[in-house]
Amino acid sequence: MKNIKSKLNRKNIIFAIFVILIIKFVFGEILSLYKYYTAPSFIKEFSVEDALHDYDYMWKRLEENYPYFQVAERVLQLDINEIKLSYRNKIAEKSSISFDEFYDIIFNCSREFKEVGHFTVLPSGSYKMLKNSFESLSNAIDSEYHDFLYTKLIDDKTISAYDYLYKPELIHLLSKISIKPPNNIIIKEIDEETVYLQINSIWQDNVDNDAEILMNFFEENKLKKNIIIDMRKSGGGSDYYWSNNIVAPNIDKAISSNYKVLFKNTMQNREVLNMVGGDYVEGLDGLKELPEFDFHSFDENTIVRNSSFAVEPLYDKKILSGDIFVLIDDSTYSSEEGFAYFCKSTGFATLIGQPSDGDGPGINPFYDILPRSGLIFVYRISYTLNPDGSCNAEIGTKPDFYSHSGENVLDAAIRIISEN
Repeated sequence: MKNIKSKLNRKNIIFAIFVILIIKFVFGEILSLYKYYTAPSFIKEFSVEDALHDYDYMWKRLEENYPYFQVAERVLQLDINEIKLSYRNKIAEKSSISFDEFYDIIFNCSREFKEVGHFTVLPSGSYKMLKNSFESLSNAIDSEYHDFLYTKLIDDKTISAYDYLYKPELIHLLSKISIKPPNNIIIKEIDEETVYLQINSIWQDNVDNDAEILMNFFEENKLKKNIIIDMRKSGGGSDYYWSNNIVAPNIDKAISSNYKVLFKNTMQNREVLNMVGGDYVEGLDGLKELPEFDFHSFDENTIVRNSSFAVEPLYDKKILSGDIFVLIDDSTYSSEEGFAYFCKSTGFATLIGQPSDGDGPGINPFYDILPRSGLIFVYRISYTLNPDGSCNAEIGTKPDFYSHSGENVLDAAIRIISEN
């Protein structure tokens, strides 16, 4: 009897999965048809000519303003010209092309770069997250460049394009079941002297959400000798998360991270520099003493900006009295890398693990709109140098203490703390 019930249960489960897949397929087809027939004319009438115009526009803008082609060639062994031509041919060889097909082609083209210099064609989910983040920051930031980027995200054609591309999961539309998200913050006590803090996401939405949790954590552990912080799972996010919620409560005087940033000398980049301000010069004379700088990739028209990221203390007295250790490895990227770079250059925390993936310090990536489709492609216009002149996006930041080959980075931190 037990075996019969077990077989029936398995059959019921298989049948239920089959039904769900059929419903999802049918629902997806209906939703796609509805979105197509209610879409603006620029989507329904999108042509090969439109696709080629936008594709060529994207490459022209990158070739003018994006300083990472040589880095992509070195790191990923890419043939840039071959990529440019092959994806253009995917469009040119078609007699007709849909909006969705064009998006897939240019998105896959950008994926060849594996986000070197943050280059990507924005997926619809990422677009919505970015738009929400900018809206949540609108009252907190007084920045002309921030406002300029936000105007790109709320362009009428761009909103229509991403509304059309966005395909929410069926379960989100049909189910009213509340699914509790996983905890963003995980705390583990290693021993009486050491505590571990894991942060899974540092997106802007979590800056305010996690502030009270983190302040309580610091208060509860202010007498611990060792605090280990691990952000390696967050996949980038907001510098305001770590500057406001981690650094500011645990310093008693202002500290800043200083670095040099290079820009191609173009009209667009000069306009951005006028928005962000700061001290910058033309020419490479000031970089001659940097042993690892790649002079072959830049000419004498290059703009060099002296940049800094400063954090003011939140209180008169810092909360934590112990030593702070931050875990890094080749997954440490973007805003997490900004934190790692800040820790290394200011001494705020000790870095343990393996070299990071880089591409953190510098101004926000630039958002460019494809004129015919309204889609956004993102790329860095700033090329940040490490103190030795090497490219931060290529080399990353080196830890103060290395983990052994094959050693778990947290285990390495516990070992290094015990040894020192």
